Parts: sequence; structure tokens; C-alpha cells
Amino acid sequence: MSSCVDTSAFYAYLVPRDRGHRAIRKELEGRARRGETLFSSSFVLCETLGLLQARHGSASVTTFLGSVFPMVEWRWVDEALFERIRQILGGRSSRAFTSVDASCVACVLERPGSDCIALDDDLKGFGFEVRP
Repeated sequence: MSSCVDTSAFYAYLVPRDRGHRAIRKELEGRARRGETLFSSSFVLCETLGLLQARHGSASVTTFLGSVFPMVEWRWVDEALFERIRQILGGRSSRAFTSVDASCVACVLERPGSDCIALDDDLKGFGFEVRP
């Protein structure tokens, strides 16, 4: 099994006060123990780093880059992936559904049978499971 990890999951994993911390920690650590593949997009990486920096300072970014970053297969957004993201965005009218969300959807769709680990309800309804 492989899973795309959204910003909401990375953030909850690293911030013990986050409402989803326990569930996300259990989900991610269980998958890592089983040797399952975790992947995400470079858009998620940038959003996660920016959010951690703004809310918790550079030490949290260093922690993420040292402990979480190496465990994830990163899908760098190129022109082809960006075009898929643009198409996914074009079909959505919600202001809450972002290009970062669309990058997660596009990455999951590239890997049939994958699911998504997220606390973001905007990722539901695309034909794959959103956990936890």
C-alpha cells in the first residue's frame, strides 16, 4: 500500500497540540513500521515548511527536514503534473480547495490503489480513501 500525505497530516504529526495528532501519528508510524510507501508533492512540501516556519519557527522546519522529509518519496511538480493540477482545479468551485490539495489528488491518481492521509475533507470524493 502507498499513501499520499497531505500538509494537514504532516502538521498534525509534528504538532502535539493539533486535534489530529494522535490519529495521524498512529497512522503514519504504523505505515512506516510495515514498510509502506509514503509520498507527497513538492507543493505539499512548500506549504508544510511555510506553515511550520510561520507558526513554530525554524526549529520545527529543521525537525521536519531531518526526520520526516527522508521517509517520503517526493513528487516534484513539473509541467505535466501542473497541467493535471490545473485541470483538477478547473472542476472545483470551492475556495477552500487549493492547488496544494489538487497536487495531492493528482499524485494519488498517478498511483492507482493509493490512498491519502489527511485531515482535510476537501480531498474526499475523488475515488480514493482518505484516512485516518
